[in-house]
Amino acid sequence: MKPQRDISWWYWLATTVLIASGLTGYAYCYYSAMALTAVQVIHFSVKEISLSAFPVQVRVAYLALLFLGQWAPMSWI
Repeated sequence: MKPQRDISWWYWLATTVLIASGLTGYAYCYYSAMALTAVQVIHFSVKEISLSAFPVQVRVAYLALLFLGQWAPMSWI
């Protein structure tokens, strides 16, 4: 029997694919990854009913890193 994967696993898989595509030269994929991460923040903040819940904090921090990585001096992120 295959284990059931929850929605967060699929979110992270899609985000990873988008970032990998961005590394191959499709710059718009970074923006798509940021948009998907913003959707995750909204989804998990509604699900957890709090912005201070750990799953929401992780996604907010990840979104901040994605935004920070778009700034030229911080592109190493």
